[in-house]
Amino acid sequence: MVVRRAKFRWILLTTQQLPAPEVLRKQFEATLQLLHTKGSASLPPGANTVADWNETAQTAKQAGLISTAKPASDYWDDSIALKG
Repeated sequence: MVVRRAKFRWILLTTQQLPAPEVLRKQFEATLQLLHTKGSASLPPGANTVADWNETAQTAKQAGLISTAKPASDYWDDSIALKG
């Protein structure tokens, strides 16, 4: 963990294009809010749920991107998904 912090500090010190550390911290905190859905709130970032896939298929259908919203199992294999 110390090595990661040291590398991060080095990047901050050597990259003049980055905003102030407090701005970066707030941006990161805001990003964390986008990594979860109602169905995956208790799971690690990036985890998927059947409900999320079904909702995504319905959204794609409503947007006209697909003609039929198929079950989540047609798009995603829950048996190999991250379980948390």
